[in-house]
Amino acid sequence: TITIFICAFLCKRFEKTKVMRYAQVDFLLIILAGLFLVSVAALLQSIPPSKGVCIFRNWFVAVGYSLEIIPLAVKVAAINRLVRQSAMMRRVEMKKSSLYKIVGGVHCRRLCLPCHLDSS
Repeated sequence: TITIFICAFLCKRFEKTKVMRYAQVDFLLIILAGLFLVSVAALLQSIPPSKGVCIFRNWFVAVGYSLEIIPLAVKVAAINRLVRQSAMMRRVEMKKSSLYKIVGGVHCRRLCLPCHLDSS
């Protein structure tokens, strides 16, 4: 948990450098938030189990891993699209807002679908 805060601090401190601009600090912070939630779930393992602790632990793991994997998948897909378009000598323009919408949409769908299936 402390390492996550140190990484987040360093990301914000060096966000104006060239490497961090290309890495997109916002996406890195989303991934670090996911890692933080997974570490909170690991800390909840040490608490004696109750119904609330078990529910929170499962949700923190699900949300944490979603926050880690979805932004990575979106970035990889965007890079693949850039490479494909550049091979055809086409100019490609990607907006951060569209990447955030994809991450948010997939994340909401991922979290709402299990609730919808459990309620029936």
